[in-house]
Amino acid sequence: MGKSSGFTYLEILIVIMVTTLLALAGKVAYSNFNVRKQLEAETKKAISYFDLARTQTIAGEKPCDTFEGFFSVFATQPGDTIELEVLPAGCPSQTAYTFPEGYSLASGNFLINYEPFGTGVNGSTCLILLQNSTDACAKLSFDQSGNLEDIITSGASCSCP
Repeated sequence: MGKSSGFTYLEILIVIMVTTLLALAGKVAYSNFNVRKQLEAETKKAISYFDLARTQTIAGEKPCDTFEGFFSVFATQPGDTIELEVLPAGCPSQTAYTFPEGYSLASGNFLINYEPFGTGVNGSTCLILLQNSTDACAKLSFDQSGNLEDIITSGASCSCP
């Protein structure tokens, strides 16, 4: 009998199974990476609102005639979305951002006031933004002078002091 050249059915099945397993592992890794990058992007957007309030308070701008001297950042969770607003005290809301669906606040509503001329903050000192589809979260911590530290971590280690 002559020498057979080619692959057996079993060899082809093994190659297909290995390729499928590698593809699935790559998809899961990419999905986790993508979810984390989305959380990082949303965290950066939130930070920009805190920076805006701090900068405008330090500048002493008067956005309206009834301005009371300080800016607040207020986060609420009406229904399935989160709204983040920059509020000049005594004036209507200056700017607002609605997070995409799939995010929630760990402790409900959040309020921080930036004191006039950059003399500090009062109100909440920690905000936790949860990504509902995973256990990932973003923790934003404020010290008494208004400096902000952000950490992206897993839900197990995401808590405020």
